[in-house]
Amino acid sequence: MRTYVRVADRPGVYFFSLDAGSTVAVRAARTLLNLPYYSATMTVAPRERGVAYYTQRDDTSMAAFTATYEPDGGPPFLARKGGLEPWRLEPARAQFLRNTMAEVNGIALPSREPLLHFVKRQDMVAWAPAPLR
Repeated sequence: MRTYVRVADRPGVYFFSLDAGSTVAVRAARTLLNLPYYSATMTVAPRERGVAYYTQRDDTSMAAFTATYEPDGGPPFLARKGGLEPWRLEPARAQFLRNTMAEVNGIALPSREPLLHFVKRQDMVAWAPAPLR
């Protein structure tokens, strides 16, 4: 569960929580990087056009997410400069079967439809966390 932020005009990502299927990865990220990782039972299964996700935290928090996600057939587009969408995207659709991730983080999701985009693959760049000034 994350949100995009700006501090002193610098973009960043704030993680409320990160779930991982590897207990070793969770312990390392919590110890070395002070990130809010949680152990979870997870599956990501490719489907004909998209993907099916399942995650259930191994703790007692009841944090879970189950959904299917795929492009909706609209034309691919490049995101506008300065927007939240920083790569080539396609409009998407999803079916949310269970989503308690926001609730366990004390957040109430709005009742409107979510903004969805699909990308087949997106490599990421990461670096060590740095304190905000």
